[in-house]
Amino acid sequence: MSLARSLGRVGGFVVALVGAAVAYFGLVAAAPNFTLGTRPDTVGPLTAFDLLGVGGVLLAVVGLAVVAGRGRAAAVSVGGLLAVVGFVVLALPLLAWPVALAVLAVGLVLFFAGASLNGHRPDAA
Repeated sequence: MSLARSLGRVGGFVVALVGAAVAYFGLVAAAPNFTLGTRPDTVGPLTAFDLLGVGGVLLAVVGLAVVAGRGRAAAVSVGGLLAVVGFVVLALPLLAWPVALAVLAVGLVLFFAGASLNGHRPDAA
């Protein structure tokens, strides 16, 4: 296995860990009235934390696909989207700059991890 592919898989694992942490924060930790083993009485409207949690699950799944050596197109697409969003948020001060840099960094790591999954191609003669 080449060094680029190995580093790409390590990057995919890091993105999967970040995605799992974001999913946990978005879906479980931010819900003040949610406890394990109980049913919610009412289902409220979709919140920003719900969307954050679903995005974290998406990151975790794509990161694990990179670790498994699959999902090149998904990793490049999601990573490129996150990188563009990170650049836009840096250019237009919509969020705090550490959040924008974190989104940009995760996007670039996922993009390059997906790009490292290129197949073995014969040399052009």
